[in-house]
Amino acid sequence: MATRRISGTAAQRRRNKKHSKTISLSQKNFLVNKVLAKYGITTVQDVTNSYSASAENDKSMDQTPKRTTTTKPKKQEKDETAYSIKYKGKKKNETPLVRVDRILANRGIGSRAEMQALCKARRIALVQNLPSCLLNTAPFVHTPPTLSISSEEENDTPISYQIVKGPSERIPENAILLLDRTHVIPPLPLLLLYHKPKGVLSTMKDERMIGESSSITTDGGTARRKHLGDVLSPQYLKALHPVGRLDYDTSGLLFFSSNGELTQRLLHPKHEIDKEYVATVSKSIESNDETQNIRQQFQAGVTTAEGVHTADIVSITSIIGTNSSSIRLIVSEGKHRMVRRMLANIGYPVIELKRERHGPCLLNDLPEGHFRHLSQEELHSVQQLLYPNTT
Repeated sequence: MATRRISGTAAQRRRNKKHSKTISLSQKNFLVNKVLAKYGITTVQDVTNSYSASAENDKSMDQTPKRTTTTKPKKQEKDETAYSIKYKGKKKNETPLVRVDRILANRGIGSRAEMQALCKARRIALVQNLPSCLLNTAPFVHTPPTLSISSEEENDTPISYQIVKGPSERIPENAILLLDRTHVIPPLPLLLLYHKPKGVLSTMKDERMIGESSSITTDGGTARRKHLGDVLSPQYLKALHPVGRLDYDTSGLLFFSSNGELTQRLLHPKHEIDKEYVATVSKSIESNDETQNIRQQFQAGVTTAEGVHTADIVSITSIIGTNSSSIRLIVSEGKHRMVRRMLANIGYPVIELKRERHGPCLLNDLPEGHFRHLSQEELHSVQQLLYPNTT
């Protein structure tokens, strides 16, 4: 005879029913009496006495004095205008907070370990109202001039500062710091303007040798080319980077930036930041028809190996006494050797090329190989590129 297969759930119910036992009333009473006897309660009177004793205990417990709770005094609300260097958060539209030792190392004061030692020794202070006469001091160098900041400046307003308690404290990246309360450590410049001469690579190092075009050293080897890492101050080598490039044989304005987002806005073609060049070509341009023809070709676009590029011609001037002319033009892109290729492809090879303007900043009369900081007007215009909605 075939047996019927029982599902797991049904089988479990049958096993539970098989092992379950029904307990009679007498058995329940026996178990209750056994438990009561264990605690010394054998009669109904004993049960009543036990209940009354427990009730008295409850009353006595209620009469015990309750524990008094003391309320802690409320902390004084912090003044929102006061600045605390212990704040580690980041709010919207606020300057990000960075570790003090990292800020100091980025400013070229020394290594990270050296900066941690300075902070632990309480030698770094955060300035909150430095006078404007000290804000315009030269960047901090390895042997800085001692500044008498203890003297009363700016309508006898005392200078307030806060000692940094350790290297892990976080402060705004553009904060002004003091070393030993005498040496100003200003923030990194947003941009530095450099007049690059010809014969300087627009890179921070030159790892390859030049071969035939390089100079021969006394020991018979080849010398490397000069690059931007040779001209930039040691304190800025790790903190600043060049904004774009100029050809090896091109001179003119070149930015150094401490802000990557600003660099991208200055270089990307979609932002249409103008760059103004002065090119000396190996042809004399004197007729108006020739000048008009050059303007039309640049407006329509000149085809090069990098694509079709346009430019605005500002002026064309023939150089007296030479068989050459000067062409001033404005472009909004920065392709490799683009200006030279455009002029060569329309029949005007470039002898010399110089960039005199990048965005709102002009080279003016800055000597070759020299740096300068941006003026307040230039700095405001540059900041508008980063924060276009601010006034």
